[in-house]
Amino acid sequence: LVAGDLTLDMAYPNPLESSTSIKYTLESDGYVLMAVYNALGQKVRDLVDSDMPAGSFNVTWDGTDAFGNNVPSGQYFIRLGMGDNMTTTQLSVKR
Repeated sequence: LVAGDLTLDMAYPNPLESSTSIKYTLESDGYVLMAVYNALGQKVRDLVDSDMPAGSFNVTWDGTDAFGNNVPSGQYFIRLGMGDNMTTTQLSVKR
């Protein structure tokens, strides 16, 4: 999924059972925020929250929330934002 200077690939494997890998590409340097949200739109956990150089990156999510607890089975959304650009992909968690 492409939004301006961002490209967010589908998480793999999907559905997540123990962990998933999320690849993203930045066309320019900037402050990046990637977070996981549940189906109610509540933030579950930040995965990236920092200034990043342009390039391709990979982040792994182990299916836990910000407190280290396993999230329940269901639909989740990975949102990647930089500046005014934002893109989202969907992920299933199977426990």
